[in-house]
Amino acid sequence: MTEDEMQAAYRERATMSRIMGVYDLEVKADAPIQELPLGAAVRFVALAPMQEFDVQAAAVLYGRTGSLPAQACAQLWARFGATLIED
Repeated sequence: MTEDEMQAAYRERATMSRIMGVYDLEVKADAPIQELPLGAAVRFVALAPMQEFDVQAAAVLYGRTGSLPAQACAQLWARFGATLIED
């Protein structure tokens, strides 16, 4: 992601989003995840591999056309960290 793209996503951090394509390795099934603010969704996807989730096919959908693949979530979390989930 470019810095401008990261800043644009950061500004949308409170927008409600859906996480798609997360696989729970423990129960061996798609993980049902409730709608979350974008910042919390980014955190979940960025940290999910440490919690027995496969996010290789994951995407966070937000707004009308916004979409972030797992790699972009990791970049955003590395760049902004916990400020993504602060008001």
